[in-house]
Amino acid sequence: MKYRIRPLMMLVICLLFAAWFVGPSKVLALSPASIRIRVDSNLVQMVDSLPFVENGWTYVPTRAVLEAYGVDSISWNAPFVIVNKGDMTLKIPIGQSFIEKNGIKITTESPALIKSSRTYLPIRAVIRALGGTTVWDPETKTVLITRSNTDISSAGSSRKLEISFIDVGQGESIFLNHNDTDILIDAGLESQGGRVVNYLKSQGVDDLELVVASHVHEDHIGGLPAVFDAFKVQSYLDSGISAATYSYKALESKVIAEGCLRFDDGNQILRFGDLSIQVIETVAVYEDLNDTSVVILVTYGNTKILLSGDAGVAVDRYLTKVGPVNLFKAQHHGSWTGNSEFLLSVLRPGISVISYGIGNPFGLPSQSAMAILKKHSGNVLWTAGKTVVISTDGNIMMVQ
Repeated sequence: MKYRIRPLMMLVICLLFAAWFVGPSKVLALSPASIRIRVDSNLVQMVDSLPFVENGWTYVPTRAVLEAYGVDSISWNAPFVIVNKGDMTLKIPIGQSFIEKNGIKITTESPALIKSSRTYLPIRAVIRALGGTTVWDPETKTVLITRSNTDISSAGSSRKLEISFIDVGQGESIFLNHNDTDILIDAGLESQGGRVVNYLKSQGVDDLELVVASHVHEDHIGGLPAVFDAFKVQSYLDSGISAATYSYKALESKVIAEGCLRFDDGNQILRFGDLSIQVIETVAVYEDLNDTSVVILVTYGNTKILLSGDAGVAVDRYLTKVGPVNLFKAQHHGSWTGNSEFLLSVLRPGISVISYGIGNPFGLPSQSAMAILKKHSGNVLWTAGKTVVISTDGNIMMVQ
């Protein structure tokens, strides 16, 4: 019997052979000439050495990119690349997955390496250590590097900021609207995706400037795939932690298909006109996934709003640095794992909001957390059975 090898089958065979012969990272790597680097929108000129992708990480030529970033000096002291900027010194070892920043070791996802006698850096880790941010734009195949704050929108300031804590049962979903800027943080369980979509449509949303997945637990991200199906999403921010769960894989596939800008959860400020979204980096080592939650400080005028997902007492030392706030979203649905006396005594929020479901099996909110919240907050509200909407003109918080 004879077998006919069709063209598609032949292509598959060739790709499999290539993967076996040269390794998957090289088969999947982008062509170096196709990757561009921009620092604060300025294109980095590279002639002798070009960026490339290896094992899923983008590497860039050391000197061309760091000089464009504006470091003071770059030197070589084997096996380290030494980078100085102001009072900061980075020591970047070749072949090791860490960076020393002013003598403090920071673990990285990938090591610096030497290729064709030239040094290449894992760009995301190094720029983050320098205090900047990196975003991959899949449409233009460009790494976008920002040295300070990122101004995403220049919308005006004629309207108030509204914060909706959407009732999604035992879960969490927060919607911020200011002028034409719409931001969604989480969307509850998968079963709540439709409810979140309907709420956003009722508020006149046609697209979302930013979607945030606070962390990988299903009661926060399960409904987000439905949101991606219903709206155009311009940018996306998550904790940087992956999971082998159905809800995480479903969300990640939607984000990839959307092709939106992606932000990491390192220290940075995203600006939407006069609305400031400050991402506060917290623990590098964790025992509880809840403590990987994206922490956001929203500032509008003279008002401050602290949103920290399900983070617990392990991140208190980072949150107390923001000082008193006007509005605090209670941690972990009012659990005893967060909302500590120490934290609330510093934050002293005018309003605290707890997101939880009626009759939930976890007994939330806990009596101890509720007592602390009531002691240190001017007003304690909750979403059980209702959506809580709070607005501010930049000076006064008003419950609607």
